[in-house]
Amino acid sequence: MHHQTDSLNDSDYFQIFPTVVGLYKLNGYHPAEEPKVRKFATKDISELTSTNILDSENLYLLKQSINDCIKAYSNEYGVEYYEIKDCWYERHSSNTSKKAYTDETFTGYYFVNAPFQQVNLILDAPFVSPIQVPIERSVSIYTAPNEKFIIDSGTLVITPAYLNRHFTVNPQNTLDMIVFTVKKCT
Repeated sequence: MHHQTDSLNDSDYFQIFPTVVGLYKLNGYHPAEEPKVRKFATKDISELTSTNILDSENLYLLKQSINDCIKAYSNEYGVEYYEIKDCWYERHSSNTSKKAYTDETFTGYYFVNAPFQQVNLILDAPFVSPIQVPIERSVSIYTAPNEKFIIDSGTLVITPAYLNRHFTVNPQNTLDMIVFTVKKCT
């Protein structure tokens, strides 16, 4: 099945390092839930401490949209189907690094508030390339030390959990996101 038809949401797949990173645009998933999620950016972070924020805030349609994307991603990656296990809310106003999740399969980020071209996600290569960089110092997907993705509000990114990741945030902005880990579908 073609990955564009596995989900109601358009997707892009980036095969880097080599691995697969799923990038989905979830704008317009539901007119009633979207304003509720956008209001999270105006709340104090202490009000958003649930370890299962999608269920505690009754965001069932967003959860279903994300689960549909995880299923499409699982299909593209060639593994069993997965769904959200835990999800929580994070806010960052400066650059942030996250180590690999050693006990997880995939991890994902739904960007609630990420001003366009003000926030980037940088994924480090999972290995040191045995290929020497050519003399003209050109970089390919096989020799690149990392890959940068420009993030926008309403974007969902799913990555293998074993990758180290960095978020760069313009100092005048904040990054609000829902982070999730996955479990096999039962």
